[in-house]
Amino acid sequence: RRVCLLGAFAPLTESGEILVDGICCSCYAPPSDLQVSHEACHAAMLPLRILHCIRLVVEEMSRPTADQDPLLTIEAMWLLPSRGDERIHPYANGLLNVTTLAKALNDGCSIVIDALPTLGDHPAASPKVAQI
Repeated sequence: RRVCLLGAFAPLTESGEILVDGICCSCYAPPSDLQVSHEACHAAMLPLRILHCIRLVVEEMSRPTADQDPLLTIEAMWLLPSRGDERIHPYANGLLNVTTLAKALNDGCSIVIDALPTLGDHPAASPKVAQI
């Protein structure tokens, strides 16, 4: 289906891809310095895609009639900690934090200080580190 929107959006699609001006693009935009492939991002988001499918099944099974709202739904956002930045999904933010921490440790950092930034305070997702 065709959707036209103005602004910045990061939809999560089943394939992990969207068509933008006739060009197939990834839905994922990890910070470039982390060098995370589209395939790795797509695999990491599998739990969200599974949860969405389960939610659709539960809602369909609990819908009294086709024109009524479902009686039940599944919303797991309350399971995830919020870091106060609503511009990024809590699950994606958690993945970004873990990836940033792993990169800092892989780069030989002995002490990682504040390596769990939120989207708003990391220009390139580079952790603040001290090497010993």
